[in-house]
Amino acid sequence: NMTQFLQVNELDGSKELYRVGEPVWEKNVSFEWNDSMKDKEIPQGIDISELVKKYPDGMFQIKVTFRKENICYKCNNSHNDFSNLAMPENSIGTEKRNEESSYWDWSYDMDWKERQLYRNYKNDPCHPAFYKPEFNSNCLVTKRVLVTDIGIMAKKSVDGKLYVTVADIKTASPIQNATVTMYTFVGSKIKEGKTDSNGCLIFDDCSNTTFVTVKNNKQTSYLKLSNGTEMNVSHFETGGAINENGMKGFIYGERSVWRPGDDIFLTFILQNVDGKIPDDIPVTFELEDPLGRIKEKRILDKSVNGFYSIVTGTESNDVTGYYTAKIKIGGKTWMHGLRVETVVPNRLSVKLENEGKYLTRENNRFILKGAWLHGAAAAGYQADVSVSFSDKGTKFNNFSEYVFSNPNRYVESSKETLWEGNLGSNSEVEFNADISTSNSIPGKLNARIT
Repeated sequence: NMTQFLQVNELDGSKELYRVGEPVWEKNVSFEWNDSMKDKEIPQGIDISELVKKYPDGMFQIKVTFRKENICYKCNNSHNDFSNLAMPENSIGTEKRNEESSYWDWSYDMDWKERQLYRNYKNDPCHPAFYKPEFNSNCLVTKRVLVTDIGIMAKKSVDGKLYVTVADIKTASPIQNATVTMYTFVGSKIKEGKTDSNGCLIFDDCSNTTFVTVKNNKQTSYLKLSNGTEMNVSHFETGGAINENGMKGFIYGERSVWRPGDDIFLTFILQNVDGKIPDDIPVTFELEDPLGRIKEKRILDKSVNGFYSIVTGTESNDVTGYYTAKIKIGGKTWMHGLRVETVVPNRLSVKLENEGKYLTRENNRFILKGAWLHGAAAAGYQADVSVSFSDKGTKFNNFSEYVFSNPNRYVESSKETLWEGNLGSNSEVEFNADISTSNSIPGKLNARIT
């Protein structure tokens, strides 16, 4: 039941699955093995076409586990004898489904001493604990699989409209005449419609919508609309212009800095969203200097498709600083900052040097140099050096058939401070940096030093 599932989960979630699904398919799979695979990680594929043919539409949680007869490991004679302990049954479906969310309760039929003994042997393939996920979490892996070729993208505008785009995941082509339905949190249908030739559909109001489904050719795809699940756009400039009273306006100039006495060429764009504003509606232009004085004011009554050309400027003896261009239509005002300066701001040159080809705990000596671009010294200037690490992939030309990176380890990508202080009298400083990371690193790393 996808509506119930999405109430408490995202598409990759795993909470309370016993409420919304039940076991429908199980299969024992044998993988080819030979001595050349020993002590290596070998990718293997599992064919679930039998499952998909039986249930062509829906989401499945695939679970994969193994038992003692599935592994190539021999318990030698000197090993402890665990033959009196029962191995888990050769089936995943025998687990108590109402306890799937709590590892703590899975072994409720054991006293605390027996549970502790099982924990001690969780890494021993000769002991039943090795095959029980409540003790050895590595013996059971799960993944949610949604069987569909339909991809959905939804964007909500500031006026509450929802723009839904549907495409074929295999070809990236738009899907026409797909059925798009909006549902509330409890699964009540709100609205429904068909996509156009571009695979698009617009809903005027999506205020109560929590789920969007798309159906096409006996396939269904799902999208959950909830706070915190949106695509992160914090690294983009997404402010834009808000539509107010059927109007959107924008002012821009041909550059960002002017000198006193330069002509300033600006353009104001007026978008008539609702079509209720007459063409060539007069607009009021004002230029305000950094002291708050109105330097110029006039009426603009000619435009080309909503583009108003504005030619203004300053005198050679005018004050420098931050000027403001204003456009007014009725009670609506648009503003744009204009910077008027006599010189280009100075810039610093920064150089960080290290003699080695690789950074190691021993090769950790750096030289930091700073100077103005015009050549002046930067003695005593405050400085800091930070670093963030990422996985490089460990390879050696003479051993291309070997894998040196540990896939079970990862490195934190957070930024850390290596050094901070002040440059010396010669505008440079030498320092030793602690570039060590945690012990659980996969192999070689890239260091991004700022």
